[in-house]
Amino acid sequence: MIKLLPKFYGHQGEDTNKHLEEFHIVYSSMKLVEVSEDQLKL
Repeated sequence: MIKLLPKFYGHQGEDTNKHLEEFHIVYSSMKLVEVSEDQLKL
């Protein structure tokens, strides 16, 4: 599942908001037993 997370390198021209939106979409689809949402975000 980690490989599904979008890559962000901090280059000029990369959209930080787009990256965060994509990250939210991917992590919100992950449902792991005994792992809280905060732990998953970290």
